[in-house]
Amino acid sequence: MSEFTLTTPITFIFFNRPDTTMQVFACIREAKPKKLYLVSDGPRANRNGEKEIVEQLRKTVEDAVDWECEVHRDYADANMGCHKRMRSGISNTLAKEETTIIIEDDIVPLPCFFPYCQELLSRYREDERIFFISGNNLLQDDSVRDGSYVISRYPSIWGWATWRRAWEKYDDSMAFWEKVKKDGCVRRYYGERFGAMFEKQLECAYTGERDTWDYQWEATRMYYGGYGVTPKYNLIDNIGFNREDATHTQGGCMYDFARKELHFPLVRPAQEDVDDRYDKRYIRKIVAREFERLYFWGKVRYRLRKLRTRISGKGR
Repeated sequence: MSEFTLTTPITFIFFNRPDTTMQVFACIREAKPKKLYLVSDGPRANRNGEKEIVEQLRKTVEDAVDWECEVHRDYADANMGCHKRMRSGISNTLAKEETTIIIEDDIVPLPCFFPYCQELLSRYREDERIFFISGNNLLQDDSVRDGSYVISRYPSIWGWATWRRAWEKYDDSMAFWEKVKKDGCVRRYYGERFGAMFEKQLECAYTGERDTWDYQWEATRMYYGGYGVTPKYNLIDNIGFNREDATHTQGGCMYDFARKELHFPLVRPAQEDVDDRYDKRYIRKIVAREFERLYFWGKVRYRLRKLRTRISGKGR
């Protein structure tokens, strides 16, 4: 680990949160990548003072690069929103690079995250089944029996790395969506019960009701029958939950982000195929709980709307 050199370019995506941004950047600074792509969204026109915050944060990040590094600046003049900024930022990096490690401004990685990503990007470079390498493991129960990682149907994009060959397949218009529904791709991945629920979430991304980029990435991966790599231990912390300025994580955090260092050299799993045992535990312990939360609050909102309609009708 002491002799490790990070040659894989990092794409660091940030916006207007100096506290979390600099906490994450301290980890990047410690890793000393040879190439760094700084991706920043532009300020929102209706937010007083945001232009100054965004511009100052860009300068602060740039000034903190105190090692030998090729820095590329990808700064938007006007606000693009999470969906377009994430998509364009990753696309712009991978138009120039074959691989990249992607870190957002609320994802704090352990030092081992970087060599883990770099090694597995090389190991699975030609394996078309693998769409990305994840640094996140939410199970926290030693579900990985052998090896340093598993191949899974359910990798996370909280701290991840990918190849140009995979990202080139990304279609944020989801032009393939009707075929995915007809072929039952989502239900094959998530099972009949949760697949039906997740289809509804993906439908919202397809229609634009949900302004996000990652559901389209997930749908693309399922459409092509792809998987991801998940580490034996969780390697990242997500510090973006429960913040007023969060885009998609304003609710309380239901996950355990306790981290644990991986040992090197990395050990290949005994069978380099999807680990069904791990995936079944993930469905039971993570997916089931997530959909219970989503649909509980969905029912609450539905009943409140009905109550408001009834009350407003009586007042006429």
